[in-house]
Amino acid sequence: MMDFQLNFETEMVGKCDLAEPLCVEPATTVREALARMKDRNCAAVLICRDNAVVGIYTERDALKMMAAGADFDVPIERVMTRDPVVLRADESVARAINAMTHGGYRRLPIVDDRGRPLGIIKVEGILHYLVEHFPTVIYNLPPKPHYSTQDREGA
Repeated sequence: MMDFQLNFETEMVGKCDLAEPLCVEPATTVREALARMKDRNCAAVLICRDNAVVGIYTERDALKMMAAGADFDVPIERVMTRDPVVLRADESVARAINAMTHGGYRRLPIVDDRGRPLGIIKVEGILHYLVEHFPTVIYNLPPKPHYSTQDREGA
């Protein structure tokens, strides 16, 4: 039996459970993008120009617009997050976790060398990958790692 060691530096995001990307053109209205997101039951849409990712619009952006009473008939390029953080499929899971942690992202676009979308990695996609490939490590973790007793045990 082989002993696998969990190594976030060598595991690639392209092997994780990637969601199929939903892409729209920059001139698409926010209303139309939201309708497509609803139809596909997804929480983000990638905005692509010439097949390359130039922006992202998420459910968080929609909530902010709703709270502000904004116009949903504007082109999505006006309200998208421009030049989002993207990863290539050959980048490490550690890089994805680091980017998500520091940026506060729940999903990141995965692109090829030309910036064309291949998928979207979500936090749950990383978790599913880890549980699937490293069940012994995941399921055998103690409930409180690094726990030490405060009082001396025994006589």
